[in-house]
Amino acid sequence: MHLKDFKTIYLIIFCFLVITLSSCLNILSDGDISTDGHTPRLVVDGLITTEPGPYFVQLTLSGNLAGPFSKNIVPVTDATVTISDAQGNVDVLKPFDEKYIIFDGIDNPDRTWADLGYYQTTTNMQGVPGGKYTLSIVYDGKTYEATATIPRSNPTLELKHEDSFELPFIYFDEPQNVKNYYMFYYSSFRDGKSTRSNYALVQHESIPRNLWSTFPRQNLLYDDTYLPARVERLDIYQNTNYQIFSDTTLFDPDSSTVEMHSVTQEVYDLYQALENQKKNDGGTFNGLPGDPPTNLSNGALGFFRASAVSRKTIPFTR
Repeated sequence: MHLKDFKTIYLIIFCFLVITLSSCLNILSDGDISTDGHTPRLVVDGLITTEPGPYFVQLTLSGNLAGPFSKNIVPVTDATVTISDAQGNVDVLKPFDEKYIIFDGIDNPDRTWADLGYYQTTTNMQGVPGGKYTLSIVYDGKTYEATATIPRSNPTLELKHEDSFELPFIYFDEPQNVKNYYMFYYSSFRDGKSTRSNYALVQHESIPRNLWSTFPRQNLLYDDTYLPARVERLDIYQNTNYQIFSDTTLFDPDSSTVEMHSVTQEVYDLYQALENQKKNDGGTFNGLPGDPPTNLSNGALGFFRASAVSRKTIPFTR
């Protein structure tokens, strides 16, 4: 699945959940739904981490869900976007105008990430464990804000290739005195190009590091309820860790990268809700989906996330 398709599905899920419920967080009032079926809402996807920047925020408008699939996402390219910290430092983001050259079947060499609604930070601001950050967006005469705090827990990630498996197993020391939530992202590489990944975007080596984890195809979520103090041989790949002898002729990786994000319960609940919605087949006896949480004000959809990140790349050896 290509980035464009995934982001569309991701945003449709957000919009559908909000429109169809009236009992949870940030619900729509009767006046929010226009006679043509839908009033556009600002949709935000932002992330700051303990990794060096730049960081990225994507802004779009939700579209008419009854309209053509390709028209559901409208990029917002003329907003004023800032990220500030508790020390009074303010980063004014700018449109991310690097070329968007990921193959998606559309030959348009002039496209940039800014054309998709992406903004990037412009200073050396870097997230720290325990740091509190505020995202502010001014668009179409309205101001939207969200505040996020980076978890203090940030275990050191270890990776080991074992037996005949392509992807490495996970090892880390899990703090037992505090509740923790984790999200994992992985990719294996050959000559710098991704061969297997839980990212929606593969086959291109020039994607900025902090942009990867804004569009995973699957969210590998864990809470620490059943995790021991020493986690060993954790297989995060959900039955996709194929054995080498059946896989190398197709992919033949030379390295693997894993990112471990320590996230808040709110972020965990958000992605758990999205995962549950994807699994909901919409059958006759299924109930209405729950409204996913958001930390954004003024009726915006989406989330501003803050993660403590442990990142590790290891060579693939045979």
